[in-house]
Amino acid sequence: MNSFIFRKRHANRALLTDTSGAAAAEFALVLPILIIITLGTINGSFMLYAYARLHYAAEDAARCRAVKTAVCTDDATTAAYAMSRLAGPLVSPSFSRSTALCGNTVTGTATFKVSTGMTTTPITMQARACYPMQP
Repeated sequence: MNSFIFRKRHANRALLTDTSGAAAAEFALVLPILIIITLGTINGSFMLYAYARLHYAAEDAARCRAVKTAVCTDDATTAAYAMSRLAGPLVSPSFSRSTALCGNTVTGTATFKVSTGMTTTPITMQARACYPMQP
């Protein structure tokens, strides 16, 4: 009977100190966090790219309105020029032009959709650029 108790204790101790599945359990705990970080980085990079493209289009349209007066003759052609310079993952972009103290001002507004795989969240972006009027 004594040897039976000894073998039982030895089996329990071996079971408690066994670490063969520890790596799999730790990976299962860390995997959702890694996926969230990866998707967040990808969406953040796309959003920064979209904002940079929107800002570039607004800057180029403001410059066109001030320098290339034959191409950007009025507000509609300036907006069309800005749309031709815009590329990227933006939804429903629009451009408007005004005259401010700094010169020709072009404001671009667009929506970027952040996708998490389960939901889609729209984020409105706005870029404003001003280029001095040429004499």
